[in-house]
Amino acid sequence: MLIAVSDGLPMPLFAALAANKARVSFALHAPLTAAGIDGWSGEAIELPRRPRKFAFAAPLCRDPKGAGLLRLVDRVDIDLKDLTAAMNPRRLGPCTNLYIAFDPERRRFLPPYNKLVESFAAKDDGAHHIAQRQVNVVGQVLLPFPDSNPAEGAARLTINREVGFWTNADPETVDNDHRAHAAFVARVFPRLEVTPERLTVAPDGRTTVGVQLTDAAGASLQRPDVRLFAKSAAGYLPRTEVSTDADGRAAIVFLALGLVAGDTADIEVGFKWRSNIARCRVEVA
Repeated sequence: MLIAVSDGLPMPLFAALAANKARVSFALHAPLTAAGIDGWSGEAIELPRRPRKFAFAAPLCRDPKGAGLLRLVDRVDIDLKDLTAAMNPRRLGPCTNLYIAFDPERRRFLPPYNKLVESFAAKDDGAHHIAQRQVNVVGQVLLPFPDSNPAEGAARLTINREVGFWTNADPETVDNDHRAHAAFVARVFPRLEVTPERLTVAPDGRTTVGVQLTDAAGASLQRPDVRLFAKSAAGYLPRTEVSTDADGRAAIVFLALGLVAGDTADIEVGFKWRSNIARCRVEVA
């Protein structure tokens, strides 16, 4: 699994991420002063005589550098082998983009949710979506499909670099901007290839566009029953929803009804919550 960190955590908390073959866990710790004052809440606690070494989500431990003490605020665990235990399966699908948000008032993680489902209608990018919902996103989990091997996915931790962070793998650093986040997501999510990318059809004629499901690197995926959605502002699509066959292929029929020579139409294909991934330009002649 690809692990990454990004700056941007507004709270003065120590963020941690632990990932294994079947689970991703996030935790937030509050730093303590030498006098035992919680640096975030201001609460005073009794310090142990011999604090334990750092351990992920430990109630009270030293920080990884051994320079101070950390107090657990909350943790959340996501079972990647059974995402339906965490959310409605209808809110899962190709390009699963889970946001892990934290409520500072209740000092608790919120249930993970698929960001693409929430932002699809408005096509909001991550920053605008977060601003609209007024949530603090501590982490992100990406999977090509809900049942994908976790090794094919990625997890990203949002950190406050001044306070510190920890992961159980060497993380990449992803800049905290839309372009960098989009590039990070593109390394995980599946793609679609249409063939041909351009074609010609007679007025009122009929043609077929082939679609191939691929992984993020462009290699063909043999995955059946993946639902694809097509649209076109001109002409007519008898079926705007098709499914891939055992080879990961699908066909979209286009009818140039009402079109005359010189007209053009763009057939755009995507997934349910991630549209316009591939396009075929149709010229009427």
